[in-house]
Amino acid sequence: MKELLVIHFRPINLYPPVINLVRFMSEQKNVKVILYTTSNRSAPQFSESVQVVIIPYSTIAIFRMVATLNFYIRVLIRLISTPTVPVLYYESLSSIPVWLYLTFFKQTNRKIAAHFHEYFSNIEYKRHSFWERTGRRLESSIFRKLNWISQTNMDRVKFFKKEFPEIPSVILQTLPNYPPKSWLSDNFKSINTARPLKLVYVGSLTLEGTFIKELVDWLVMQGGKLNCTIFSQNAGQEVVSYLTDHSQGLVTFKGRIEYDQLPFVLPEYDVGLVLYNGASTNFTYNAPNKIFEYLACGLDVWFPTILVSSRPYHQMGTYPKAIMVDFSKLETFDYLLAVRSEGVSYKPSPFVMEMVYVELYDKIFQR
Repeated sequence: MKELLVIHFRPINLYPPVINLVRFMSEQKNVKVILYTTSNRSAPQFSESVQVVIIPYSTIAIFRMVATLNFYIRVLIRLISTPTVPVLYYESLSSIPVWLYLTFFKQTNRKIAAHFHEYFSNIEYKRHSFWERTGRRLESSIFRKLNWISQTNMDRVKFFKKEFPEIPSVILQTLPNYPPKSWLSDNFKSINTARPLKLVYVGSLTLEGTFIKELVDWLVMQGGKLNCTIFSQNAGQEVVSYLTDHSQGLVTFKGRIEYDQLPFVLPEYDVGLVLYNGASTNFTYNAPNKIFEYLACGLDVWFPTILVSSRPYHQMGTYPKAIMVDFSKLETFDYLLAVRSEGVSYKPSPFVMEMVYVELYDKIFQR
């Protein structure tokens, strides 16, 4: 049986693309996935082909150093004890045991891949934690030894290549955050504009980093013709209070939702929103996974024009549609025209994880 060692320091409960990749790999014939991660909750459900090793991580500062070292040591021991098993590590934070292994075993032939959820420049890394800064500094010396390094879109690949020009271009790949094919809606219906339009937002929510204020003002201006439901586990009391005080009941905040519940809940709505306002390079050059999750579930998507890396996904020729919207000028947005489907044919979303993860599978397990 083939094996794949996946190293993801942060709790995977917060990273649906990792959940999807682990499931995809474990569903391939004769593949077992060994996943090392940390978590303060139970891990998502996986098949018996997945071994999840959850290493306790303390949020108390005095114990955090010991917990982090414990994670790195246990992963390094696993690397040493399984010298032929391919490895996929996520983010610089997970790279340290891989760097240690390659330092001691310079002649290894094992396949090693790295993927980055976010793009941060070397300058931006200086503002991150000690372990993230250390991981980036160390891993830069092993990039050329890796078989695969991926970012979520081509813009981020170009930035990464500019910072590390010595990396052969053939190693650099894109690995978008698409949902499973099983999410595709098979009972899509056109949007009923005779009733209030139902919007939904799923994701992190802050007053500074999103267009939530602009959205609330616009909804109030429309006088109840639209409403919005928000699911977020990363919304502080400040933004929740703002919604309560200013939305006149047109925005409902429902807190956290499990990722696996999304394909059952999202089809209840008409339009999925992406609200990031491009407050950083990482967000400006971002194509959020919610775009593709909304589309898979049959929702139209409205996303800000400021998200440069999302622009290639703008399409109105088929529905569900993905439409760029200037959220700073919502008063000029004709939402009824945007959701109109007359004369436009239905086309299921082509953005599914199977189409991109198979390339990584081939790179890892090819002879």
